[in-house]
Amino acid sequence: MHTFEVVGPPVRLGMEEQDTSHRDGITIVDVVYGDAGAVPQPQPGIENIVSLVTGLALAGRSDIVVPYREVRGPSGSVIGCRALARPCLQQAGE
Repeated sequence: MHTFEVVGPPVRLGMEEQDTSHRDGITIVDVVYGDAGAVPQPQPGIENIVSLVTGLALAGRSDIVVPYREVRGPSGSVIGCRALARPCLQQAGE
């Protein structure tokens, strides 16, 4: 088992709400997701662990990894993971 030190604030995607609509009593908000903010520059031998949504926004960077094969506790909360994954996006038509 490994425990990783948190360095700096978490990286989050910028968000901007656009239009709001309703369907069958459910609110639907169009949200534009933007930049991932202050992501550290890649450094040899260093991987940055980020959330899946942030990792997908940064797909292609070799230093970005996300939790993979999550382990859940008795209450269903994520308490760890069995591996880390490097997000890769499939290109349209592949």
